[in-house]
Amino acid sequence: MRRRLSAAVAAIALVVPVPGSADGSFGEEMVDLVDPMIGTMGAGFVFPGPAVPFGMVQLSPDTDGPTAYYTGYAYQDARIRGFSHVHTQSMGVPSSGEVPVMPTVGPVATNVKTYQSTFQKATERAWPGGYEVALDNGVRVELTAGLRTGLHRYTFPADRRANIVIDAGRTVAGGTLIGPDLQNDPGRAEARLEHLPDGTVVGTVRPNAAGTREYTVFFALRPSVAPDRFGIYRSRGGAPEEGADAGSNER
Repeated sequence: MRRRLSAAVAAIALVVPVPGSADGSFGEEMVDLVDPMIGTMGAGFVFPGPAVPFGMVQLSPDTDGPTAYYTGYAYQDARIRGFSHVHTQSMGVPSSGEVPVMPTVGPVATNVKTYQSTFQKATERAWPGGYEVALDNGVRVELTAGLRTGLHRYTFPADRRANIVIDAGRTVAGGTLIGPDLQNDPGRAEARLEHLPDGTVVGTVRPNAAGTREYTVFFALRPSVAPDRFGIYRSRGGAPEEGADAGSNER
């Protein structure tokens, strides 16, 4: 009896009308109804940034707040640490967040607690295939992703020095610490970088090198405009060594 009742309910559900026009078409594209922000608050552990199904990169912002969120982002947080390229959805442990990049202005800072920026929620927007936000440091950020590549577009204020910080030795908050103070550990990784003549930065990142979740991320970042200066800093908060061509960025 129970089996027949279930079949009847399913049959009724199939004939429920769906809103649309008289010719049977929808008033808007179904993809326009998708909200990537769903699940980014509480225990959903979802990241809002763009990613292609089975793609190699998942661009998304990483935030800073009172609690460590396993995907690196929490809707209620008021500060953004950077925009990283590897994220894992709905994990029960801190993971990923490799190759975070942050646009900054003014003097160069290398400590994430110093260069992170507040932002206004009204400027943040996410949709299938894209993400954008206006940081309070004056930079507008736009992200999109392909199967094997991701694209960042930064619009800097015209009257400030523009910087791009590649914090290759950092992962999501708490990514390498198991304990009560996850959020105050920005995550650590062993990284190596090399700066090519055209401005491209290539490198490798090996997060949690001493632990059991060891893997290596290989990356190449190419700016649309070659930087005037380039330097590598080897510890959080350390001064960049200008003109360095290669080095370890173990954090």
